Amino acid sequence: MQKKTKTIIMIGILLLILISISILALNKTKSIQKPINQLAQAQYTTTIGSQTFDITNAVLEANEIIPTISAGMIPVKWDGANWVITTKEDEEWYNYEQGKTAYIMLNDGVYQSELLQYMTGKKLAKENIGIQIQETELGTIYMWIPRYAYNETGEIIYIKQGHSVAGTWTIPETFIHKTDKIDFSLSGIWVEYKPLTSKSAVTTKVNNMKGEENKYGFIANTVGVGATDDPLTQTTIEQYINVIGNDALIVPPIIDIENTYRTILNVVDTNKPEPIKAKAYYDENEEKNKIEVMYKTNAIEKIIDVKGKILSQNSTTADTGDEVIGNKVYKYIIIDNKGNQKEIILEVSGLDIYIIENLDDLKLFRNAVNAGKTTEKTKAYQVADIQMNEGKYTINEETGEITFAEDAEQLASISGTYKGKYYGGQHTISGIYGSNGLFNICNGAEIRDLGIINSYMKLSGSGTIMRYAQGNTILENCYSLATIEVAGDRVGGLVGETYNSSSSVQLTINNCYNKGKIILKSGRSGIGGIIGFAYSANIKNCYNVGEIVYDKSGGTNIGGIAGYIAYGSIQNAYNIGNISVNGEKIGGIVGNSDITIKNCYNTGNIIGQKYTGGIVGIRR
Repeated sequence: MQKKTKTIIMIGILLLILISISILALNKTKSIQKPINQLAQAQYTTTIGSQTFDITNAVLEANEIIPTISAGMIPVKWDGANWVITTKEDEEWYNYEQGKTAYIMLNDGVYQSELLQYMTGKKLAKENIGIQIQETELGTIYMWIPRYAYNETGEIIYIKQGHSVAGTWTIPETFIHKTDKIDFSLSGIWVEYKPLTSKSAVTTKVNNMKGEENKYGFIANTVGVGATDDPLTQTTIEQYINVIGNDALIVPPIIDIENTYRTILNVVDTNKPEPIKAKAYYDENEEKNKIEVMYKTNAIEKIIDVKGKILSQNSTTADTGDEVIGNKVYKYIIIDNKGNQKEIILEVSGLDIYIIENLDDLKLFRNAVNAGKTTEKTKAYQVADIQMNEGKYTINEETGEITFAEDAEQLASISGTYKGKYYGGQHTISGIYGSNGLFNICNGAEIRDLGIINSYMKLSGSGTIMRYAQGNTILENCYSLATIEVAGDRVGGLVGETYNSSSSVQLTINNCYNKGKIILKSGRSGIGGIIGFAYSANIKNCYNVGEIVYDKSGGTNIGGIAGYIAYGSIQNAYNIGNISVNGEKIGGIVGNSDITIKNCYNTGNIIGQKYTGGIVGIRR
């Protein structure tokens, strides 16, 4: 915007130099200017170099000079003493043959062109046609100026939309707003009737008028352009006003014409409809998002969400039904029976519910946990598979080896303590890369129905899903297919370790499995396919398929299900993954433990140097 304004000012300076003589001539010859109603009777030509061209087909007749209005504009007329609300169909709104131009009023007074959200103390213009507007109820008034050109003899011609003229005819700078080009789509402009107090006031007003949902109610095809200090723009407007007449009973004189603190509106596209006005909000009582249409020109066909799910048909209201609503940004689309669409955005916050549909949602949830905004009542619902580092890793089809690019994003884990529930919905998170699992500490939390796939993690004291399990945490129906490079002690396919040594604290792992390969780069302790190290854990209905191997030196306390468990039990579990470690206390189910082991078996090859067993490496 700043660059465009500078460009316009520079163009204005150049034009001022080039046509200053023409402006002076125009000032001196006002008395010989042809009346507007006679202009259309003439044939017009333009001279470019030594050639003359007929431009008659580019010139409008007087009755073709129709003002272009957009949403947020209320047609008004002058009765000699007051502004009066009218409509664009009113034959008395303007009359160019009588030198009577058109005026509009913006929505920034009491009267509104359309029903707006929270319209307290406002009045609809269409319900008050013919009303004289009180001074205290006035909105900003604008005067219509069709796109025109003038020559050195004082003639003015009006140019059809999409046409141009050149040569001996000059188009005012006012109609140039696209850098240095004339905007042929313009049919005219609206000039502010009463000047503002300062240039900063102009800038503020222009900024307020840019967007669709601004306080003036304009739609996007109405673009405010700030008036410059260049006198050329105002001078040409003054010439125009003097030509059409200044009879106060017909046309109220524009106030303080030499004051440059005005806004100019360029109505570029008059084919756009008035916008659908609607709102969306979260209903705490019903625990639903609701959508309401407040204003519409046409009937509403349907209201849908961004996935295309129809929330309502032939209705101005809708809600999200049985969908679980949580902290998230929601988008809804309203479509009328003419195909016009309106997208509304709702950001829900302050709930103990999180809906995780993509990576951004996962990060939003992570940030909330890290900031201490979640509690034991918090519920997180993953409703779709989540992909990290898309296009930044490859998988060898024969070996399953996964390789990430150098610029792959590393997962920043949920480092705060999570005490709530996380429902994975049998969805996956893929493309995880780095030295962190998903959760840091789970204290009395429940993590269910979640899979980690297509990932490579270099872990120390962690698992793919959680680092520490604390309190009566539950991990159920979860699995991992991630490759783990062991960089420290107490590493598991799903869980790293329990957080404290109390036998009364119980971690429950049920119906979980690991198929990912675990690679020891050096001698490490407490490595397991499901959990690395636990003081107290009950593991049921779990299995491991992933290999546990080393490529340098050995390790200790290594098992297909668990590396080390002090208290608890392992029931209905099995391991078929090969374990090959140059170390000791290596077991198909658990490396080191004397807990209850029931209905378990191992078919994997177990290779170690000392204290090696198909089920248990050593009982402590």
